[in-house]
Amino acid sequence: MIQRKSTITRARPLLIALAVVLLVLPALADASARVQPDALPDPPYAGPGEFCMDDTGVTPLNCTANDTRVSKLTPALADICLVVDQYVNATFKADLVIGAQTRYDLAMYIAADGGPALNGSMCLKEVLQPVAAYGSPGTPLNPDGMGPFANEDDDACGEAHASGTGVVGAYYLLHPISVKCADGNNDGVVDPIRTCLSWANNKEQFTCNGVTATVPGPGTGSKCNCETTPPTPPILIYRGYDWGDLPDTYKTFLASNGPRHAIQNWDNTGAPDTQGGIVGVWLGQTAPSVDYAETDGIPTDYATGDDGNNTDDENGVTWTSGTSSFTVVVNSSDGTCYQCRLGYWVDLNADGDFEDADESYVADVIYGTNTVMFNLPTNPPTYIDARFRLYDQYATGTPSPTGMVRNGEVEDYWWEWPTAVELASFTATPQAWTRSILIEWETVSEVDNLGFNLYRAESPDGRQIRLNASLIPSQGPGSPIGFKYSFADRTALTGRTYYYWLEAVDVYGMTASYGPVSAAIPPQIGVPKPSKP
Repeated sequence: MIQRKSTITRARPLLIALAVVLLVLPALADASARVQPDALPDPPYAGPGEFCMDDTGVTPLNCTANDTRVSKLTPALADICLVVDQYVNATFKADLVIGAQTRYDLAMYIAADGGPALNGSMCLKEVLQPVAAYGSPGTPLNPDGMGPFANEDDDACGEAHASGTGVVGAYYLLHPISVKCADGNNDGVVDPIRTCLSWANNKEQFTCNGVTATVPGPGTGSKCNCETTPPTPPILIYRGYDWGDLPDTYKTFLASNGPRHAIQNWDNTGAPDTQGGIVGVWLGQTAPSVDYAETDGIPTDYATGDDGNNTDDENGVTWTSGTSSFTVVVNSSDGTCYQCRLGYWVDLNADGDFEDADESYVADVIYGTNTVMFNLPTNPPTYIDARFRLYDQYATGTPSPTGMVRNGEVEDYWWEWPTAVELASFTATPQAWTRSILIEWETVSEVDNLGFNLYRAESPDGRQIRLNASLIPSQGPGSPIGFKYSFADRTALTGRTYYYWLEAVDVYGMTASYGPVSAAIPPQIGVPKPSKP
């Protein structure tokens, strides 16, 4: 075998207008993967506050208005729920429907503990920021949902408008919230999030330059709306991780933010299943098992650490040696893999990373057998390391060889680069009469082969000396068939044992060594001269 060359913050929900983004961060460690805001307003955001709506002091809160509401909550998770009732940091995108022309100083309250946002004990209160210049409508419906938001009252809290016929917008919340992984019906799906919205009677009612318990708030007890909104996609409770097993130069350990995929198998059947409407997907016939979920990467020289962890589940990718394609088998819990992607990385210069040109690839894949391509190097290494990661339709961003992914699977591989020559035989035979040793070899095929070198030593680990002055040329360069060769070593001495190696040299400059075979010339006395045939 060829050897290698070597602190969760207690919070109260989110801020929104027509729509908002919440990212769910991990409750379990892994600070390196925590979601950070893409941008913060300047001047800094005036808030948020840890207040539910009843903290405004407005009573009674009947919240009869229903034309302004949260229509959708979209979580973006940086880590996962692994235990019921644990807390995870989260950020959400909230889509809001605004049925009135203007809602002044809109505030959003999100319950973090599974309780009510109206009168609970753990909420996040946010407002729309940053705001545009006074009198400006801003750009609240920009694709990124970052505003600036309308400013009609010359303070720091934005206004929300019905957008023509659309009445739906998207805003990103800049602050994470610590959300409880509550699962009241034991279905492996975090319970719906409770939210409230409030707004002022008019633009003069509040001077809103920061979030407090009372400002902003509902102009009256009816200027608000509270709902229960299931996150879309749902937040699942997972059963553990599947990790990679290439050497840690490829960033495999948790400390290196190694690749790991959360296994969705709530019913503990041993294979990923459909959970909360999300189809479980994986590579190959054998799925990563929750029974043998891993707590960290298992790096080994030949990417076999995961294979030896009770069950070998790395059977989703095959490579026909020397070709520029991989065959990838995609499996799932329901026979589909809608909008699935495969990220794969191939170390083509054997330098221990995936950071060079032509080493990173992404392909759309479907349920069943797929063929994906990569670029063959001009001078291939003696071996290649590769990493494959399957992503479902809810995975966002550019695939990476590191980091946490929900659903899917990671598989790492080590393959030897094929040699140009396949040998049928390689022998060394003493020729006593001529006091020489005849070295013979026969090939089965010589694809991309240029020729051969012969080496000799006086012990298996002795210093090798090349016998041929120039390359012994192939009888059929690039041939898929084989040939017979011979070479007479006339410098061998009687009574000594010699060891021989055959070296094949291909068109890329790569070499492969065969042997050793050994032979010794016996004393010549009494040896008959070979008769002519």
